[in-house]
Amino acid sequence: MEKATVEQLKGFCASIATYGGTAIFHMEGITPNKTSVPSESIDVTQDDIDKAKEEMNDDAEIDFVSIGCPHASLAELRRVAELLDGKHVSKETWIHVARPVKQTADMMGYTRTIEDSGAKFACDTCMVVAPLKGRFKGLATNSGKCVFYGRGKNNFKVVFKPLEECVRIATE
Repeated sequence: MEKATVEQLKGFCASIATYGGTAIFHMEGITPNKTSVPSESIDVTQDDIDKAKEEMNDDAEIDFVSIGCPHASLAELRRVAELLDGKHVSKETWIHVARPVKQTADMMGYTRTIEDSGAKFACDTCMVVAPLKGRFKGLATNSGKCVFYGRGKNNFKVVFKPLEECVRIATE
């Protein structure tokens, strides 16, 4: 991997910690200050990624959308606001965000647009610790971490989609 966004790296780091006992990892071309060759190396192909994404998607009727686990960035909030501008969500939609990021988004007008759509903010927490079991059946999320806990802790059927697709699902 030669280039990745902060959001992609954040999502990967949260997912790898959730799905296994990986204490540390090195991404060739990303991790700075490489001083030694890793004792164990795993090459991940595009086919591996495609297969993993397929396994992360159930045939599900969605009634809950969760964005931002780990917490959504300001750039993600801006994008969600752009996508929701003038629209209304038809499913319960939560956006998880750190309070300082939400406060910045407040000043920029993003949160008003998002809240006007009917979506809700959960500050300084994520759905992993929320009492959701039995409240919803199907979850759409842009988070591998949410896929893991949605299935395991809450017995949700899940779909793992990019941010834009999650917002589209929320408004259909």
